[in-house]
Amino acid sequence: MLLGILKETAPGETRVALLPESLKSLVAQGIAITVEAGAGVAAGASDAAYTEAGATVSADRGSILANADLIPLVNAPDAADQARLKPGAVVIGFLRPLDAPAALATAIARPVTLFSMELVPRISRAQSMDALLQWPPWRATRR
Repeated sequence: MLLGILKETAPGETRVALLPESLKSLVAQGIAITVEAGAGVAAGASDAAYTEAGATVSADRGSILANADLIPLVNAPDAADQARLKPGAVVIGFLRPLDAPAALATAIARPVTLFSMELVPRISRAQSMDALLQWPPWRATRR
């Protein structure tokens, strides 16, 4: 299995789907990881840190999209990226399907599985680990 981590393209976005510390256990399980060059820089993670964690760093975004089986994202990919997704790939992130369903039309037309984290059912005792803890994004900057 190949996990692909992409650089976020939304204006002003400083987050990355996974940091190098999160990759070590995945690599230990035999999961190959390719990270787009510069993906973690805005979040304070260098390409060297991803390499040290066991990932391969590549500047070829198209190759990552075409070959990755699993792509965690912060924001939904744009239509051009959706068109390059590997058939059968799984995309996980804040996809906002209720706010902008047409924005995912290209991915839906392909045989791709989409998991939108903001729609995952929540229980109160798990909220401290919740993906929505920092949603909306501006809440993270008001501390």
